[in-house]
Amino acid sequence: MKSIILDPGIKDTLLEDARDFLESKAWYAERGIPFRRGYLLHGAPGSGKTSLIHSMAGELGLDIYVITLSRAGLDDTALNELINQLPQRCVALMEDIDAAFTHGLSRDVPPTDQNPAGQQTSIPGGPQAPPTTNKLSLSGLLNALDGVGAQEGRILFATTNKYSSLDPALCRPGRMDLHIEFRNASKYQAEKLFARFYKPDEDLKKESEDDGSSDKSSDSGYESSEGKANSEKAELIPQVKQETHRSRAPNLSNEELKELAAQFAGDLPEREFSMASLQGYLMLYKTRPVEAVKNFEGWVGKEKEEKLAREKEKEESSKAAKEAKEKEEKEKAAKEDPSQSLVKELKEKVAREVREAVQKEVREAMEKAQAP
Repeated sequence: MKSIILDPGIKDTLLEDARDFLESKAWYAERGIPFRRGYLLHGAPGSGKTSLIHSMAGELGLDIYVITLSRAGLDDTALNELINQLPQRCVALMEDIDAAFTHGLSRDVPPTDQNPAGQQTSIPGGPQAPPTTNKLSLSGLLNALDGVGAQEGRILFATTNKYSSLDPALCRPGRMDLHIEFRNASKYQAEKLFARFYKPDEDLKKESEDDGSSDKSSDSGYESSEGKANSEKAELIPQVKQETHRSRAPNLSNEELKELAAQFAGDLPEREFSMASLQGYLMLYKTRPVEAVKNFEGWVGKEKEEKLAREKEKEESSKAAKEAKEKEEKEKAAKEDPSQSLVKELKEKVAREVREAVQKEVREAMEKAQAP
């Protein structure tokens, strides 16, 4: 969990709530409340939503089952069967849940004649069927989540980058009990990321041992893959000194690393870049923290310029598409009824002549008023 860097309080809130839920089965039963818990993580892409879920599942000792709602051909029946097959204690993850709405999730149950008897439905984890439209309805999704057959004891996580597109019925307590917003990187996160990225391997290994996870890799990209040879084979192989990218890293003191991390965070505009993009930048300087800080301000400026260029290009493309559509509609209307086009031209001509006449009268009146 230490490798997931979020603003203070987010990790602790989620982890404590999930642990409390798993220990409260009797409490739920005594009060007749379904023993289920739902979390909706929403916000900027690349902000750590999915990474946190996987880390939490490992911390809680639960398996993760990923349910892809946007899968072509998924219908209410297939989703219900899928949910019912989940074990009692697990994490069910619905990533990008807004994608189901984007692809036409309806409140109404779709017609059943589109899926003839005997035809296999394509569901996540099964063989892929030919691409079809999504036949999942909102009522089917809600029934699958909290219907009579839904497994108890499961923790549901859903992620979305488009919080406003979700139906209120899906977001209400009892389905999604806790909503957590993930934003782009803060200066606090940037400083912690930099400090961890360039932390000596010995310190990272000690953290893993303290967490009881020394056999697991903590952060992809933070640790060399060259130092873990089989111990028995290592005795038979002549020892040759090799220079890995980690061994070339400067030996920074804690104070030096802290100072560089503060400089790095100071050059970051608040909430403009994702944590994923910052990590991608640091990967270019895996053993060169001083260069990473030195070049960061220039990288930020370049990224801003490219972002503005993309937005401008998108705006111009949208404008061109709108103009082309309007032109097409005019041509179509003129072709279907030429008289309408003629009437429009006459109206414009009359309006222009009236405007010119009024302007002429105003000028003459002003000249007359100014005459001695």
